[in-house]
Amino acid sequence: MQGHSVILTQASAGHYRFPDCLPCDCDQGGVIANVCDPDTGRCLCKFVEMHGWHLESPENEEIPLVLNEESNTVVADVQELPPTIHSLYWVAPPAYLGDRVTSYGGFFTYQSKSFGIPSEEMTLINRRADVVLTGHNMTLIHVAPQAPLPDQLYQGRVQLVEENWRQVGINKPVSREDLMMVLASLTGLRIRALYFTQSKRLSLGEVGLEGAATSGTGSPGNTVEHCSCPLQYNRDSCEKCAPGYYRNSGLFFDSCILCECNGLADECEDRTGKCLDCKYNTAGDQCERCKDGYYGNAAQRTCRVCPCPFTTPENSFAAVCTDVFGDVECICRTGYTGDRCERCTSGYYGDPLTPGGSCQPCNCGSGKTCDPKTGACRSTLEPGDTNIDEKCKECDNCAETLLHDLEKMDDGLRKIKAQLDNASASASSQDRLKKLEKAMFDTKNLVNKYRSAINSQKNRLDQLEDDMMTVEDDISSLENKADKKAAEADKAVSDVEKTHTRAKDLDSEIEKMLKKIQDLLDQLKNEGNRGDTPNENFAKLLEDAERMVDEMRNRDFTPQKTAAEKELEEAKKLLDNIKTKVTKQSDQNEEKAEKIRGLLQGYEAKLKDLDESLKDAVELVKNSNTQNNLNGQTMMDLLKRKDDIKKEHKTVEDQMALAKDELKKTEDLLEKLTNSKTEYEQLAAQLNGAKTDLTKKLNKITNAAAKKDLVEAAENHAKNLLKQAKDLEDSVKNASGRPEVQNAKDAVNAYKNITDAINAAEAAANEAKDAADEALNNVKRQKLPERTQNLKDTSEELLKNALDAQKDLQNAASILPDLKKRLANADKKKTSLENDIQAVVDDLNNVNRENIQDLIDNAKAKAAAANDSTGLTMDRLNAIRKELDKINVSPVDTNLGNVLDDVDKTVKNLWNTIPSLSDKISEVTNLTTQFFPNNNITENIKKIKELIELARDAANRIGIPMNFVGDGHVELRPPQNLDDLKAYTTLSLLLQRPEGRGDGRRRRRQTKEEDLFVMYLGSRDSSKNYIGMALRKNILFGVYKLNGVEYVMQTGYITKSKSEPATFDKVELRRIYQDAQMVLTKDITSPKPGEPIQSSSLGEQSKNLLDMNPSDIVFYVGGYPDNFTPPASLNYPKYKGCIEFSSFNDKAISLYNFQNAVNISQTPCSRYNPLVGELYFEGTGFAKVLIGKAVPALRISMSILSRSENGLLVYIGSEDKYFTVSVEKGVIFIRSNVLDSPATKNIKFFPKEDRTDFEFIIISNGRLFVRVASQEAASTQAEYNINDFKEFYIGGAPQDLRERNNITIQPFKGCLTNLQLNKDSKPIDEQVGVSKGCLKESLSSRNAEFSLLSSLSADLPDFSLDSDATVSIGFKSTENQGLILHGTKLASSINIALENGHVVLSFNSKKFKSNKQYNDGKWHFLTATKRAERIEMLIDDEDKGVEQNHNFIPETGSSIILGKDKFIGCVSNLYTRRLENLYRAEDLSHFKASGDILLDVCRANSLVQPMSDQSAKKR
Repeated sequence: MQGHSVILTQASAGHYRFPDCLPCDCDQGGVIANVCDPDTGRCLCKFVEMHGWHLESPENEEIPLVLNEESNTVVADVQELPPTIHSLYWVAPPAYLGDRVTSYGGFFTYQSKSFGIPSEEMTLINRRADVVLTGHNMTLIHVAPQAPLPDQLYQGRVQLVEENWRQVGINKPVSREDLMMVLASLTGLRIRALYFTQSKRLSLGEVGLEGAATSGTGSPGNTVEHCSCPLQYNRDSCEKCAPGYYRNSGLFFDSCILCECNGLADECEDRTGKCLDCKYNTAGDQCERCKDGYYGNAAQRTCRVCPCPFTTPENSFAAVCTDVFGDVECICRTGYTGDRCERCTSGYYGDPLTPGGSCQPCNCGSGKTCDPKTGACRSTLEPGDTNIDEKCKECDNCAETLLHDLEKMDDGLRKIKAQLDNASASASSQDRLKKLEKAMFDTKNLVNKYRSAINSQKNRLDQLEDDMMTVEDDISSLENKADKKAAEADKAVSDVEKTHTRAKDLDSEIEKMLKKIQDLLDQLKNEGNRGDTPNENFAKLLEDAERMVDEMRNRDFTPQKTAAEKELEEAKKLLDNIKTKVTKQSDQNEEKAEKIRGLLQGYEAKLKDLDESLKDAVELVKNSNTQNNLNGQTMMDLLKRKDDIKKEHKTVEDQMALAKDELKKTEDLLEKLTNSKTEYEQLAAQLNGAKTDLTKKLNKITNAAAKKDLVEAAENHAKNLLKQAKDLEDSVKNASGRPEVQNAKDAVNAYKNITDAINAAEAAANEAKDAADEALNNVKRQKLPERTQNLKDTSEELLKNALDAQKDLQNAASILPDLKKRLANADKKKTSLENDIQAVVDDLNNVNRENIQDLIDNAKAKAAAANDSTGLTMDRLNAIRKELDKINVSPVDTNLGNVLDDVDKTVKNLWNTIPSLSDKISEVTNLTTQFFPNNNITENIKKIKELIELARDAANRIGIPMNFVGDGHVELRPPQNLDDLKAYTTLSLLLQRPEGRGDGRRRRRQTKEEDLFVMYLGSRDSSKNYIGMALRKNILFGVYKLNGVEYVMQTGYITKSKSEPATFDKVELRRIYQDAQMVLTKDITSPKPGEPIQSSSLGEQSKNLLDMNPSDIVFYVGGYPDNFTPPASLNYPKYKGCIEFSSFNDKAISLYNFQNAVNISQTPCSRYNPLVGELYFEGTGFAKVLIGKAVPALRISMSILSRSENGLLVYIGSEDKYFTVSVEKGVIFIRSNVLDSPATKNIKFFPKEDRTDFEFIIISNGRLFVRVASQEAASTQAEYNINDFKEFYIGGAPQDLRERNNITIQPFKGCLTNLQLNKDSKPIDEQVGVSKGCLKESLSSRNAEFSLLSSLSADLPDFSLDSDATVSIGFKSTENQGLILHGTKLASSINIALENGHVVLSFNSKKFKSNKQYNDGKWHFLTATKRAERIEMLIDDEDKGVEQNHNFIPETGSSIILGKDKFIGCVSNLYTRRLENLYRAEDLSHFKASGDILLDVCRANSLVQPMSDQSAKKR
């Protein structure tokens, strides 16, 4: 701050009458303590206001209080408060807040008291801040030097100077600037209220704040400063900028700078410098433009009203207007049109051309407009037009003017045509035309020269205009300065004139006084001459008076004047000297102070380091003590174990003696066993010969079953088909970018994948049939029963047992303590061997050869059935292939219409095959699973299943609407995860309704058809649980029924449109337990969709699960079978229009992956399909990318968004080597079978709330490294040939690669965009579990898996356990003990745990124990509710538990913890009904993890382990 401070104080505070400095004598109850007037000693009154004070707890809860008007105090009763509350503060009302700079240096006083009985242990609570000031984002505290006493009045007093205050968190005196900033915008003032435990009541009174003002009746403020400020500052402490200046940063110690308003405003805003109250019709931050509705040059102060249509403000309706070469162009306000805004637009009426006239909105209903002049409403339908959807409008006068002008032009053209027809091509006419042409040419040249001259002078003109504006600005600035100087000069002249006048007046008064004295003397002389002098001394007095007058006239004051002038000169020199020395000393002091500040900062840093070191030392001492305690316990255990070993040693010696006695018996038994061994060896030789023959025959069977060549041929054939489909896709892509072609291409691609899958299934089935025939013929020809294999296994087991017995006997001497037991076992084994050998011989004799023939016939029949099924499927797929072959589109084909017709025809023909395709796939799957368990056949079946899953996944990615005509339906495959469906349901789909046409009678019939069925998911018996949607009068309703209670949600109308292109509305349904929300967004396919229409339902029932039987669930869309009766709320006619499904429970779903489809229109619905470059990985699949040509380095880059801490990002490998990049607990790892250990930098990068750039670089010299957000995350060196890498996988890897390389980490879940290979965009060649678009809500994690000592915790902001509270959670575990959930909020708490397999709920003072045990490894769902004082628990909608005795100990805090200590298992779908997360499960990715936690993963009995090092380097 500039300027200097002058303290207006003569005596110190508390004293008066300088220099005697007597102490003030003031009553402490009504004045500022010990403060009085410095001259008179009169006491100074203080500002006291006790209205509006209130008492608050740390959670900002108000404590009731009472204002005592007589004593002017506020009193609060606190004896009923919980004992956990140790802090209460009095909060000041607004009267004490705001700008309090004038209180700087003043005193703040108050009186407080804690009522109670000191003998009842009123102990002092830990010291806290006594007074707290808040303002300008800072908090200052004052701690009184002495604490109050219990049950006694405490007088608080603190001066508002910087040394009495500390800043929170720094604990050092604040600077003057900080205190001034807080006082300038004081937003909070708190006084400590609670000092002692066992306090009964608290009181506060006489809160005084000393201040000063420039006006008023009070006495001077003794300690309040007043500064003499420079021109650009004002207020007492120069804390504000003067008018015309501002601070650009808003800080009080920054300089005030001049407002930049081009001389058109006197003030501007602080911080921004935005000019206020611009003059001369200007506007803008610097008054640099004309305000709206005006035009001209703001700098020249020529802004005037736009003539649109008139130049009066009442009749000027332009938002903006510009001057273009002397012509004004108007941009009209809403409701006005025309070149000069002289008319009203459609939907408005009025006459802007009349004085005071304007345009007003029409007040007419839908389908009507109004007269543009009078505003009278009228129908838009012309006579005979019965189609209300055409939206006919009356032509305005624009159209009439246009028609009139066209008629005039037509007449003029007719006249010109007649003249041209009558004209003859004479020589004179030609001469005239040539002269006219020459004149036009000369005119053109002159115009061009004039234009060139204008252009050459334009730059100079612009420069002159800029210079002129600069000069004008300078002149304006100089004028302002001149005005200020002139004002100052006028003031000075006025002061001089006043001084001169006063001098003249003084001289005149002196002359008058002298004249009066002279007159008096003359009068006295005359009186003396008359002789009537009153006494004899009069002459002497007269003489003295004359002498005094003469002395006054003749006295010379020149020496005194000279002395005074000399004294003044010396004083000025002294002042200059003092200023010079003080300034120099001040600069030196400032330099030293700066050095001292630097040293103090260094000392402070060292003290912080020392404090950290001390903390580490204390922690180390604690750890050492803990370790010493453990060592002591270990020592005690060792001593105890030593004693036990001594006892065991004696026992062993006794057993050794007993073993020697038994040794002789053992030798006799050994001789007998040796003889048996000879017999066993002979038997083994015989079995070995049989084994050799069986092995040869088994190899023949295996070779016959494998048919490796056939499998390879089938795979090559599938690859060729895939290549042909890819070529077809490229051709169609090059032909057109129309959405219809794109939709058709997607469908063809999807069914191409299905065709390839079934081709592979057919090939594998044929191989299985041939292999089975060959194997069964060999078995039949050799007449070997199936039990031969059992005989082989039994004989090998017998031989192994014999060898084990022999080995046990040979090692008997070294294992004497166990010899007796083993000898007994050997005897038993011998007997068992004899019995087993005899049983094998009996089995060989009792073989039934008829059973063999039955088995052979059965296997052959099943193989034939598989062949027939695949044959039928191939016949239909061959028809599809023929249709595909007909589509021959080349990049240069111009006959695009025929191509599109062929594509459309092919898509329609696909409908003939789709309904039975899924059934055939299932039939092939069932048949192939019944083949013999030969390894090669099993692998082929496995591949078939994978291909089937690929086909179904591809079908789910088809984003084409399905057209329903009112008599059909689609039955989708029901969800597989019914456990998750019990608590959680999300559904996203698009709806479209066709436009209605026809006469009034048809429209009335269409109105009755506005009630339509949309979808149903639930039990086949519709009286049970379900979720559904229906239209009622074209308004979309959502319903769901849980345990007999139906909930209804109403949204809005569904948009009607044509089918090509169709306008769709988006519907989103979200359910969590019994709460649900439905959102309808209209016209979602347009660039600007409508505002969402929301409807929701909050259930209040105890049962809240959507429980359905897997064998009884159905999923109908658009309609339903005739043998099904929907519930009454959905029992409407079948749907007419288009429906497209997007997702179900965070997974992509399509109507084309149906189980059954009936009477579906083959005419598709086309819609706007925006290009989506972002992909969503569901966490279940992968994306495959081919590398192509050989390169010296591979750079795989992408931008990813994920909230998961674990996932496989990249897999790349060859035949014998592989590398993976994974995220594990947020850290990047590179793993490989050629690395001894994984490579990482141990930097946590994930989870992320925004997109992050990722790069994986592989160089031919053997170096690999990963960058995340331009920071290296992992690097390593390995041996490999980069040309061996032909492909790589993003977000996961196929199951065969995972099993082969023992990769166990979960696939990537998140969004991916901008995939590049060597900085070139790269398309995805194959994808599973990947969909277009980024589903942000699907990124949340609802499931988590816990291992021992792991937990998740979070501080949910509006989590409540008050009178109405609901907590629901799903869990699964096989352990008997463990904490599932623990939550606290203020003094309330909830605890859910497993104890001996039972679920125990503790909710405040209530405790419940379940009737059943729930450690069965299955999903269970628990809901705890609190309504007022009633608490209930319900598990799986049936188990309410039994209430137990419970000792409740209140806890403090605000957090929720999942899993802890011994809990091993999973949790899912945590729901707390808090407002910020209503209708949504808690996102566990936002929780803080401790220990080994896996999100989005949960297995039944064995937990998923992080990616281990079992894939380390193979040797």
